[in-house]
Amino acid sequence: MFEDISKILLLTDMDGTLLSKDKSVSPENLAALSRFRKAGGRFSIATGRVIQATQQYAETLSLDGPSVLCNGCMIYDFGDKTVKWQETLPEDKAKVMIMELLNRFPQVSAEINTPFTAYVVQCNDISRQHRVIAGMTAVEEVNSIEDVPRGSWNKVLFAMESRFVSEFAQYAKSLQYYDCAEFVTSDAVYHEMLPPHCSKGDAMRKIVSLYKLDGYTVVAMGDYNNDLRMLELADFAACPSTAIPEVKAAADMVCKADSSTAVAEVLSYIMDRKD
Repeated sequence: MFEDISKILLLTDMDGTLLSKDKSVSPENLAALSRFRKAGGRFSIATGRVIQATQQYAETLSLDGPSVLCNGCMIYDFGDKTVKWQETLPEDKAKVMIMELLNRFPQVSAEINTPFTAYVVQCNDISRQHRVIAGMTAVEEVNSIEDVPRGSWNKVLFAMESRFVSEFAQYAKSLQYYDCAEFVTSDAVYHEMLPPHCSKGDAMRKIVSLYKLDGYTVVAMGDYNNDLRMLELADFAACPSTAIPEVKAAADMVCKADSSTAVAEVLSYIMDRKD
């Protein structure tokens, strides 16, 4: 499987998988990625982050090709800085669902993401913390969903205390237009609405098709529910030691390390087998 490093594509989640707890990339992971690339391997990211929350890592990670953003509803090429492919929410139906969810859960915040700007309705402390952690600056707080401009709603991130996530996710299933979108829990405090039939795994397959990477061995890494589809579709799936049980069950390799060195551990396994 790993005989030819130049025919390997590594796609890794960021938060909880590649990034350390302080949201930096460890020297160990950077060194391993450098070694992998020098041997001809291709590397990119598959993240729930939007463009503006990912750009701060582009130079550090030497991102120069297609990446999966927005949990699978966008492919963005950091080489020429263009959106290569994206899906958007059916806005009229999404608006009805957002309004109903926020009315039912007044403590929840909704962050509507477009390619370069986020609009926040019912802002709460978790949402404010999210924008700081993600390094998001193009954010506008609005009074209601009616104040969000139409056009290119990529995804909606609902931020809430962890004790509400399960109830929120269950209630979303009762919505009239539930089947017109994908819902996924992406963190202990986030539940997201995506365009229909979008996931990191589907976008991963789209990259292989768009960039003519047939014949590549695709290695995927992740740690949470929003990574499951990608791990299931990859040729080889790995996760850090801190991944949730469902992800560990789907992985071919469960690392001994957490996100601070998990990528380095996986690349060592791949390249040492090659050597």
